[in-house]
Amino acid sequence: MKHARTPGWWPQRMAHQYGLLLLLALLASHLLAILLIQRTGELIHPLSRQQALSTLTSAYRLAALESSRPDALLAALGPPSAKSAGVAPGLEPAQPARLWLSAQADVDGFEMRQEEQRLAADVRKALELGASVPVWIQIERLSGQHARSGVLSTAGWEPLQLRASIAQPGGRWLNARQSLHGGYDWTRILAFSLPVSIVPVLVVAWLLALRLIRPLKALIAATARVNHGRPLPPLPVHGPHEARELITQFNAMQDRIARHVDGRTRLLAAISHDLRTPVTALRLQAELIDDDTLRQDMLESLAELQAMVEETLDFARAEGQAEAWRTLDMARTVADIVERYRHLGQAVRWVGAPPVQPIPWPCKPIALKRAIANLVDNALRHAGDVQVDIGIDRQPGGGTLLIVVQDRGPGIASDQLEQVFEPFHRLDASRGRQDAGLGLGLSIARACVVSQGGQLVLANRDGGGLRASITLPWVEA
Repeated sequence: MKHARTPGWWPQRMAHQYGLLLLLALLASHLLAILLIQRTGELIHPLSRQQALSTLTSAYRLAALESSRPDALLAALGPPSAKSAGVAPGLEPAQPARLWLSAQADVDGFEMRQEEQRLAADVRKALELGASVPVWIQIERLSGQHARSGVLSTAGWEPLQLRASIAQPGGRWLNARQSLHGGYDWTRILAFSLPVSIVPVLVVAWLLALRLIRPLKALIAATARVNHGRPLPPLPVHGPHEARELITQFNAMQDRIARHVDGRTRLLAAISHDLRTPVTALRLQAELIDDDTLRQDMLESLAELQAMVEETLDFARAEGQAEAWRTLDMARTVADIVERYRHLGQAVRWVGAPPVQPIPWPCKPIALKRAIANLVDNALRHAGDVQVDIGIDRQPGGGTLLIVVQDRGPGIASDQLEQVFEPFHRLDASRGRQDAGLGLGLSIARACVVSQGGQLVLANRDGGGLRASITLPWVEA
């Protein structure tokens, strides 16, 4: 049989979620950095910028020479080789520079941006041109898109080009188009920055998460054992300061709960024990009463008082008894209870056919048998006919055992389905003392079920009657 998932599954899941969120945060920070640099950083690589300026200044000086073939000189100029220019591999221009003289400017006058203004100022300074000489420089993508197109669009990843128009003496214009290498090659930058920045951070964060989660896993496992009624020694105090404080408070809480339950159990047991002596004495005195009616009434009252004392003691034991866990064949256990009632002449039967296959399940045997017997007794008292069923709701990791005790009696008002579990709560005083019971049977049954991590729920049946359902989770025996 599959076992239930371990109590530490949730902290492990939390660690995975924490790591995923941290990874997403790091990726988002890189994306924000890319967007910020794309909007505010230098677009052109420094070496590519220097090469473009050198080409422009050289071309301007050649065009100013007296020559019958200036265009041939400009065409022969071209960019210097990457090796001779000292350009790093990968920074070579995508296309050779195109330089020509024309009566028209290739770049119309416009309000240049800061980076374009700086380039124009450097050209004027290198050529010793006055401020009145038109120098127009435009940086754009090869497709003509804006140079600072968003990195999330395809245009934002296209190569850059520089278009320039510089006025020449005599009314001519030196026009130039040059390919540029961007200042930020995102594929290379991300290939370097992502593993360097993310991997160490994730490793450190994972180790920190494990250090925080280990004591939390131990605390969750301990809580599950307490919920299933297991004895729990104090947890070792370790981990970060906050975790140590939490474990210390948990240990103190468990100690207070154990002392409270033990004290209440001792108190109820002592009261029940001490009441037996005067009840016995009163019973003997009642037997000496001559009036038959008065004697019978006194004996009935004393019998009810003695039953109340005994059930109070059973209730205290049900909540405080530390019974050992065992793995039983639940099909055989419930079948034995049904057969015992049938041998006593009680109308207790199965809903369908009795189970054939064994159902091994860990439980507290005495407590569970007491809970089932109390439910059957309650159903017999109010309905006289009881049906019992057992099954398993199989799920990944184990599942849940389901035991059902149902009848066709008067049922319970919907607003009373929870109140009936309160000690000494009676549904209807008009039913009579004998039928109503003392109001502890269901309380004891629920205490026996809850002590092993289960639930006891009451529900009215369609067509009349009551269904009591016991659910027990799989717990390591």
